[in-house]
Amino acid sequence: MAAAATFALLGGCSQEDYYCDETGCYYCDGLGCRDVDPPDRGDCGCNADCASGLSCTSLGCTQSCDDTDDCARGTICEAGFCVGPTETVPTASIECTCTNNSDCDRFEGDGEDLVCIDGSCVPTTTPTCDETRPCSAGRVCVDGECRTPDDVCRFSSECGPGRICVDQHCTIGCDATTPCPTGAICVDGFCREEPGTDDCTTTAECPSGDVCIDGRCWDACTSDEQCGEGRYCGPDGRCRVDDRPRPICSRDADCAEGAVCRDGVCRSPCEDATDCRRFDEQLTFCIELLCYTTNEATSDCSAASECDAGQSCVDGICR
Repeated sequence: MAAAATFALLGGCSQEDYYCDETGCYYCDGLGCRDVDPPDRGDCGCNADCASGLSCTSLGCTQSCDDTDDCARGTICEAGFCVGPTETVPTASIECTCTNNSDCDRFEGDGEDLVCIDGSCVPTTTPTCDETRPCSAGRVCVDGECRTPDDVCRFSSECGPGRICVDQHCTIGCDATTPCPTGAICVDGFCREEPGTDDCTTTAECPSGDVCIDGRCWDACTSDEQCGEGRYCGPDGRCRVDDRPRPICSRDADCAEGAVCRDGVCRSPCEDATDCRRFDEQLTFCIELLCYTTNEATSDCSAASECDAGQSCVDGICR
């Protein structure tokens, strides 16, 4: 405290006095000089663990700076980082480098999910999942990706005209005369999303207009319009086949006269199954005074994992 004492003796001490030298940072509380410690930074594994404007260094989440005016009390600007005068200055921030999504697991902090995009682990709203890594509450695991319930289907009635619910994806049938849209391939009679092309570590290794995600090159996008018909721009910045459910209604007025809107589907009211068949011969069950198809009423699956090996869950039935 020799420097602090000298400061008090030479310049007096008022509550506005604050300074730093090689021994630390100090302020005056009206009675004398007190130490000002660097702020708590929080632990981190790499840059993605830190808030915007902070970098992950050997000190934790550290404020970047151009000069000391950018820094909080208790720190000064050294080599682009806000550090305490007696702290070791970091040499660089810790990048979250990766080749595929699994490389990001070691960087993830509590409550944050990362994916590998252009060689770096970045936060995502569609985290990955598997049998050992379930999704958080309110999400479901579909093909290794956590989705919201609104983005998956169980029955074809949720998908809109001409589409079928297969393994929680709304898709269309295909054959030699009915090809799939761009970005999809025909597998076992149904259109499935085509895997990305070319192995990659960074976007620079992909064709122009593509982005490297999870070690594969994909069509990059910032809006649905860039992806073309039948596809949309996903939250990870790549074009995806639009396999999301399409609600037919949001209110009773959207349905035919006498029908009601339930969970995005128009339902016909009934007293027994005979009433249902009058509306549509596929409506064979009256449950809680509303009509349902046989598959909806007697379903044995919602995902392929609930079916035997080699089977898919098609409109709620293992096939």
